Amino acid sequence: MASQDIVENDANMMDDIDQNQTIEFRIMMGNSYVGSVIGKGGEVIKNIRSESDARINIFDSSPSMEERVVLIKVRIDIWNFAK
Repeated sequence: MASQDIVENDANMMDDIDQNQTIEFRIMMGNSYVGSVIGKGGEVIKNIRSESDARINIFDSSPSMEERVVLIKVRIDIWNFAK
């Protein structure tokens, strides 16, 4: 299948999807990186949320874990625009 066919098939498939649906990403992030994503006083994560209109939750980890779950939810129409 040629790349043009793939692009057209992808576009046709997106026409069938309700644009108000959300895409959800779950990412495991090392504890040492979480502070950089949150930023001082939460400024970085507030800016990311504001600019992307995404819901971002960073969950606490248990003391024995070196990673935390980051949950990102974004509407399909915004995701398509960002691609």
